[in-house]
Formats: sequence, structure tokens, C-alpha cells
Amino acid sequence: MALLRSLWDDATSCVHNEVDAMTVQAKSVGVREMRGKFSAYLARVAAGESFDIVLRGKKVAELRAPASEEEDWVPSADPASPNFRRPGALKGKMWISDDFNDPDPEIEAAMEADIFPPEH
Repeated sequence: MALLRSLWDDATSCVHNEVDAMTVQAKSVGVREMRGKFSAYLARVAAGESFDIVLRGKKVAELRAPASEEEDWVPSADPASPNFRRPGALKGKMWISDDFNDPDPEIEAAMEADIFPPEH
């Protein structure tokens, strides 16, 4: 996290002029170019651009902003919310075996086995 913060600080404090001066309009970027100006490209991604990273002319990765700001799904108590959790919504759609919690004799035997040789 500290590394990302450091990269972001570099990108926002001293890279703005470099980003403005860049004349590269193409969305494809070579690995060597990306490695050399990573902070500048991060600043551009933060501004909404996305890039295809190519190695020897073949696309190997994409650099883009996350699809949404909310990475963690949080249930909502508001029925109008798309994250509203409806208790019982899966009733009748799932099945759990009656012996789900029963002990497995093979696993118990393996756990109780004497795996260490006796000391002499």
C-alpha cells in the first residue's frame, strides 16, 4: 500500500507536466515504455484512459481503472437498493444433504493415525 501511495504521490506531484507533454495518443504501449513511465501512465489511467500493454507486438495485458468504485458488496436494508438482501430468496433452490455434518470415518481414521515412529 505504501508503494502505491508513493507512486500516486509521484504521479500527482511531478508527472502532470510529463503527461501533458506526452504526444503518444495510441492506446497500445510496449512493456519497456510502460515500465519506464509507469507513474505517468497511472496518472493517465486515473484520468480515465486505458491501455493495452504489448510484448513483441502481442497484447499481454490491459491497464485500466476498476469497473466500479465499490469493490466490496454491502447488503442494504433499503428495498429499493440493488444490494437489498431478501431473506428466504433462495428457499427451495438449494439443497444440503442430511448427512452434511456427519463425521467421515476415513478422515477421522487419518486424524487419529500414528504418523510418527515410536522413539526408542
